[in-house]
Amino acid sequence: MEQRGQSMGFIAILALVVGIVALVVVYSMNARQNAELANSVAESIAISEPVIEDAYMETLEHAAKSHGPIVYTIAQQCNSKSGNSQIRLHWDSPKGPRDAYACFLEGSWWVTVEGPEVEGDNIVTVFPRKSAQVLQDVIDYLKSVGYVEL
Repeated sequence: MEQRGQSMGFIAILALVVGIVALVVVYSMNARQNAELANSVAESIAISEPVIEDAYMETLEHAAKSHGPIVYTIAQQCNSKSGNSQIRLHWDSPKGPRDAYACFLEGSWWVTVEGPEVEGDNIVTVFPRKSAQVLQDVIDYLKSVGYVEL
């Protein structure tokens, strides 16, 4: 009987040791996976300095690729010097200051955004705000993305 009690005690201790070892193994696997996940997330959100490709994407040519050749006409008619702009809003973007000009041209509200000059071009983008019915709709949209009235 005493031998049976010792056997049961040994089995209980052995089960406890196996459980602890299993817990340590599972914990180390999760810790490794969590570290790998943290590293991959950190790499994906790493902040880098703008490179020339980023700057190139902010030109009138890029706007034309996105919205069609009409942007060349709109950019000439709706900018800081044209006198057609009905409102000017400003945003201190992480990539530099931006000024947005809104005009009603070609039956739609258009926004021209000017910024620092890149290769002789200070146009960051030109785009229609098709959902806008009135100037206030354009102002509300621009404010929602960070612009402020001057």
